[in-house]
Amino acid sequence: STPLQTLFPYTTLFRSVPGGEATYPTFVSHDVELQNKINRLLQSECAEYLDSFYQGKADMAFKVITANEHIISLQLISGKSKFKHHHVNINPSTGELIKLNQILNYKDPDLMPLLRLLCTNKNMMLEYQPPAEWYIEGKNLFLMQNICGQDEVAGFALGNLHKFVLDKRWLEKKF
Repeated sequence: STPLQTLFPYTTLFRSVPGGEATYPTFVSHDVELQNKINRLLQSECAEYLDSFYQGKADMAFKVITANEHIISLQLISGKSKFKHHHVNINPSTGELIKLNQILNYKDPDLMPLLRLLCTNKNMMLEYQPPAEWYIEGKNLFLMQNICGQDEVAGFALGNLHKFVLDKRWLEKKF
């Protein structure tokens, strides 16, 4: 049993078209209103990928990266020989998207210089604010950018960013 199954029993739906297969998440919960809200959000976030799938241009899959009482983090994957990734981070209590500026203090002028200093991926372009694509896995924050058609990822220990973390629950050991 995965942590996600403990939080939300879920069903994976499979759809097929000639030469393709799509897997996308559907959540089932005792709280039907929350279940419907999360499923509407996921349908919206998957729409672009499902459109490519229905046209036979791409397969689609997803991966559960993190699932706990603070966050459900999913990676949506679409493609045939070259793949696009999109990360969806959901508050499991409210069913709303979590944006990175709800976790890190973007207003602190020291944030971007520190991210640039700690970033080991020199292809990343960290100028004015962190990229919109991100996920948390374990005690690490990963930022992702698509540069010239290639996904570039940089990882940061959340503990190294403690000064900028707005809610210290993200730094808890059990996370």
